[in-house]
Amino acid sequence: MPTQGLTSIGVTALGIILAAVPLALWIAWTPGLFLVVLAVGWTSAVLIIVLVDGQRAAGDDRHALHGGESSTAVRDE
Repeated sequence: MPTQGLTSIGVTALGIILAAVPLALWIAWTPGLFLVVLAVGWTSAVLIIVLVDGQRAAGDDRHALHGGESSTAVRDE
């Protein structure tokens, strides 16, 4: 499903932004810039939570559509 790939790309990009937030906070030279960096960090964190929760819900829906059966094959012995 293409949306799962886009979700993965979005989570990765937001994670990179969150990884850069501490450095950006450290070099922020004005209180206004400090607040902007904090806002970007909080927004990124919230968006990651929303994307991951939506991806998990979509996975649960796919599981329910297949009648709860697993996608892995099991050999009969």
